[in-house]
Amino acid sequence: MKVKCKFNFLLFFLLFLFLANGELFAFYNAGEKKGWWWYKEEKEKKEKEKKPAKKEIKKEEKKQEEAWKPPKPLEEYTYDELLKMPVSEFKKLFNYYKELAVSDPTNEKYVYYYYNLLDVARKKALLFMAQSMNVLSRYPELNVRKDVPTINPAIKKTFELQREEEKKALREIGENFGLIVFVKEGCPYCEIQLSIMKYFTSQGIPVKVVDVSKDDRAVSRFGIEVVPTIILVHRKSGNYFPIAVGATSASELYQRIATISGYLEGKKKIGQTYLYEFQKGTSLDPYTPPPLFKNKAKEESDEVQ
Repeated sequence: MKVKCKFNFLLFFLLFLFLANGELFAFYNAGEKKGWWWYKEEKEKKEKEKKPAKKEIKKEEKKQEEAWKPPKPLEEYTYDELLKMPVSEFKKLFNYYKELAVSDPTNEKYVYYYYNLLDVARKKALLFMAQSMNVLSRYPELNVRKDVPTINPAIKKTFELQREEEKKALREIGENFGLIVFVKEGCPYCEIQLSIMKYFTSQGIPVKVVDVSKDDRAVSRFGIEVVPTIILVHRKSGNYFPIAVGATSASELYQRIATISGYLEGKKKIGQTYLYEFQKGTSLDPYTPPPLFKNKAKEESDEVQ
């Protein structure tokens, strides 16, 4: 009897839920931002709104590409016309016939047209190269090769000029500059760097070693995050510049001291930091204008005078 009552009660309860389902759960299914899943509906709506926009943009781009056709057949162009054609227009023409040739490779005419245009493109490049050589010969200021030699005697001479400037800088650095080396206990590369720094102390260059684990003030002042780090400091002004991070050879340090010291003394601008003095005013100097603008500046200066 009890089992039957329980069964009837359960059946009645399920029937009640079934009939009341529309009203009982309507709150969670209807209305804006209501119920458990409203965020899901909002997300789906936004995604549906975005997707058509992307598809429409792609379709529009594709239509524009497909819509472009040459204003006249290829055989009606002259060779000179193709040589002087703007790159953007030539690219459209080239891609149009390439598409035809690849889409229908059995069509001899399309493939023939494609290779003719490819030959025009190659010859445009040859003409540009020839004219480039002519311009660089007439205006050597534009030619980097004069400042970055490629033949052995000239390379050797450049090396000699660099070494002379480095020796001069090292003779003067002891009076105006000092080196600070930041290390940390347990750092294997720091030990290597400290052994290299002995070459500098032996030449009278002041070298100060700072252990970052014991001197927080120095670390925060110079912003040291990696060890070993070496900075070059100008004694009078207090200006400094990081010249090495990680184990660095003596020759590299010589080079950086020679070039960066001029910047700290105010003899160089930031873009000339790693230039030697003999390289200032050359094609390697970012503050040296090319001849077109250099001549223009000179003309304006003459007019003012």
